[in-house]
Amino acid sequence: MSMEVFERLLEEMDIKIGRKIREDLYRSVIREFTIIGASECEDLERMLGDPYDRRAIEDYIRFALGYMKKVDEEEKRKEKMEIHV
Repeated sequence: MSMEVFERLLEEMDIKIGRKIREDLYRSVIREFTIIGASECEDLERMLGDPYDRRAIEDYIRFALGYMKKVDEEEKRKEKMEIHV
């Protein structure tokens, strides 16, 4: 259920990513903001209802996606270098 709330947030942010990245990002947000336990969905919805918390989550998502992109680009660069060696 909380994944649905997270996916709705991504839609509102106009972020379209694949399933694996979305799941990794979701787990990362859950860990970063210590949203754990049986009330994950309610906690996430409550946080998204608070402008300060929502901004923090959105900023974290943008940062994490930027980091993931840099790591992916670096891995591709290393693979390319290995091919040419």
